[in-house]
Parts: sequence; structure tokens; C-alpha cells
Amino acid sequence: MKIRALKAFTIRDSETGDLTSIANGAIADVDDTLGQSLIEDGLAEAYEDGSNNEAFQKFTNRSITSVTADMLEGVTKIGQYAFYACQQLTSVTIPNSVTGIGNSAFYYCTALESIIIPDSVTSIEDSAFERSGLKSVTLSNNIKKVMGFANCQSLESITLPSSVTLLEWHAFKNCTSLISITILSPTRISLDSTALEGTSDSLAIYVPTELVDTYKEASSWSN
Repeated sequence: MKIRALKAFTIRDSETGDLTSIANGAIADVDDTLGQSLIEDGLAEAYEDGSNNEAFQKFTNRSITSVTADMLEGVTKIGQYAFYACQQLTSVTIPNSVTGIGNSAFYYCTALESIIIPDSVTSIEDSAFERSGLKSVTLSNNIKKVMGFANCQSLESITLPSSVTLLEWHAFKNCTSLISITILSPTRISLDSTALEGTSDSLAIYVPTELVDTYKEASSWSN
């Protein structure tokens, strides 16, 4: 069974009347005519993190093409699998209410070529943008651990803001087109051994001049 051409619906708490969450992938495969009424004021989490991920796999690959800030107004977290494999999704605007992006939230969104992650976001979970079509990424200036961009094979360059302290597990694994990473942190950041696995041997890492020797002396970076 698939849900198609749904134009609007409202889910509210029976006691408070507030919209608080929508389960993982619950509206996936819904026609784009759903529109702005899909997510209303007061939504605390775009799709609730839970333990029933696989139960919602059948709802993937919906035809939504854009996500606007108005659609996500009041949302504090884009939960895991929220827009999983939405292969027609070309535009996403994340509002400043969002503080986190969950596991595989935009996994395999192959038509999504750019994303600006606002400074309100402090966490991006594993595989959040994995296998997407991203060519351009602007990271939040308040992110400390970077992960979730593995297998983004169109991504050519990225700048890590000064807030970043760690390139986490599989951060840019198999990003085969990645040719440069610019690191703005005033101190050497840590690197997980898998973060740059499968990237090009010609990948250039740009760091502040005064830290060049510090990076060269660190075994994790020199390798």
C-alpha cells in the first residue's frame, strides 16, 4: 500500500493540541502536492527517532522536490530517514529552529546538489547526507564533529569552520571527487582513521600557516 496525492493532514496531541512528532519515514512516497500544510507550527522533530526504521522502508523514494523553511517552521530536529532516498529533491532550506540532522536524513538524495546548514545546527549524525548529489556544502559555524557525507562523489571541496574539533567516522569516505579541505580551526583537529578513506591521493588539506608543521607531525594526518 502506498499513500499518494495526499494534500494535507494534521496530527495533534489529544491533550495539548500540539503537533509534536511524525514517525520515521511516515510520509515518504507522498506526492509533492502535500505542500506546506504537511509540517505545522509547533513540530518538535521532523520525524521522530525510534526503533522501527525498517518498518518504514517501504515508504521511501517519494516525489517531493523541495523543502522550504516554512515547511520546517518550529522543527528542532530533522530525524533519521526523514527524506531518505527522495531522488527528486533538489532544494532544501533549513530554518534556524533546527539544531540537529539525524542519521540518514537525506541519504541518497541524488538530485540535491547544495545545502546551507545554519549556525543553529550543532550536530549532524552518521550518513545524514551519504550518497547524495551534493556539490556544495556550507557547514554551521557551531558544529564540532563532522560526519555524514560519505560517498558524496560530486563533492569537490569543503571548508571546516573554526568550531570543528574532529573529522568523525566515515566523514568523507569515498568522496572521490574531493580535491580540497580547508580547515579554519586555530588548533589541530582530530581525524578518525576512516574519515578520508577512499579519497584521492591528490586531496589537498589547507590549514593555518602556523599549524602546518603540527599537522605534518601528527601520524593521523601525515598518513
